[in-house]
Amino acid sequence: GFDPDLGCIDCEGNEYVHYSRPKALASCWGAIGDLDWIDNDDNVPTVLFHGTADPIVPFNSGFPFTIDIALPIVYGSNLINDRLNEMGILNELYAEEGLLHEYWGTVNGNWIGGPNEYFEQIKSDAFLFLYHRLDSNEITIVYQSEWNLLGLPLDVEDASYTALFPESIEGTLFSFNSGYISETYLTFGEGFWLRFPVSGSTTIVGAPVNALTISLYEGWNLISGITNPMNVSDIQDPDEIIIPGTVYRFTPQGYSNADILEPGRGYWIRTNNTGNITIEN
Repeated sequence: GFDPDLGCIDCEGNEYVHYSRPKALASCWGAIGDLDWIDNDDNVPTVLFHGTADPIVPFNSGFPFTIDIALPIVYGSNLINDRLNEMGILNELYAEEGLLHEYWGTVNGNWIGGPNEYFEQIKSDAFLFLYHRLDSNEITIVYQSEWNLLGLPLDVEDASYTALFPESIEGTLFSFNSGYISETYLTFGEGFWLRFPVSGSTTIVGAPVNALTISLYEGWNLISGITNPMNVSDIQDPDEIIIPGTVYRFTPQGYSNADILEPGRGYWIRTNNTGNITIEN
């Protein structure tokens, strides 16, 4: 059979050309033969583990096994990390200062006295990195020059506006609570003003958000929706605090009534009392 992540899972033979595209990659003290093998098409999130004093597979570059000049030079985790950053590919590098090859407690793949403390650390760091990639989504948000009403559509590792919208103007993220408040991070369910020098777009990668309960104040509030579009009429409002016809979106042409909450967008909404509303698929 064929698996979209693993490729052909029951094929064999030297002439079979394997093709697969994993959702994420964990590399333990590895290296590659050419950094140019990594390009923009290889947008696979990667977590790297390596001891900086590894004599078998170099942390930077060199011959494998240190002195085996019969083998070609390889490029280790530190340079792979640099290349991934250059290509804009999400990655994390865990470099353990002064540690050797297989520093989690094995020699040539054999346990010597069982796993050490680094084994649990590597397992935990790799698990957390991979877990967030398993159910990841991508949403592209198009923005206009000047002010935009935006929201956070996915569960991301870094929700700062500088990470999500690197082309935005510094110091222009604002929430609203009876007045505007300067912010650094976007939070679920809230709408935010953010200013850009020119029109453009950004792609956000993260885990889906399928339900939100949002606390609202009496009067005007800025809100945002979930990962998928949903009708304004489907907002759960058990206490009937939403004043009908007061959900507004913002475009370069001005304000207009919103019928749909689109992911990544912010909206004005007016209530007659404090209370909670729920947005879910």
